[in-house]
Amino acid sequence: MHKWKVLLIVLSDRISNNQFSDTAGEAIKNNLISNNFEVINKLIIPDEYDLLKDLLIKWSNKDLESANLILTIGGTGLSKRDITPQVTREVIDLEIPGLTEFMRMKGHDINPFSLLSRSIAGILNSTVIINLPGSLNGASESLVLVIDLLDHLLMQVNGKNDDVHIEPLL
Repeated sequence: MHKWKVLLIVLSDRISNNQFSDTAGEAIKNNLISNNFEVINKLIIPDEYDLLKDLLIKWSNKDLESANLILTIGGTGLSKRDITPQVTREVIDLEIPGLTEFMRMKGHDINPFSLLSRSIAGILNSTVIINLPGSLNGASESLVLVIDLLDHLLMQVNGKNDDVHIEPLL
């Protein structure tokens, strides 16, 4: 498994204003590190459309030191301030609906409210962007569901051969 570079973006007005502590972002960071990912930065920002858009574009820029994977945490609910899926959908080149559909469906077995998440996943340049819910349990459970797919996904997106799709010689 490659040591992929990951950027975490926690979206929360209350956490960015120091009204609450960031438990979900820290749990995701620890899970990634224990699974051989390199967390290159964790940003905590308010639920601001243009700020998130600028960060997604900046950290997906292949001319700069960019992330292979960006995980957003929060902003996937139904309030007016929950803008993460809209921003992500605006900037991505290609959507990967199966990841977030799977997170919602399997998450439903644990918490029926997971079906209300509007998370999306996609690719911008060669960076994979996945929206995770903002709650500690929602974010952690969602990542656990897809973490074993990430190495293969990132290999495909970056044009690397991971031997999964090689046909055996007859």
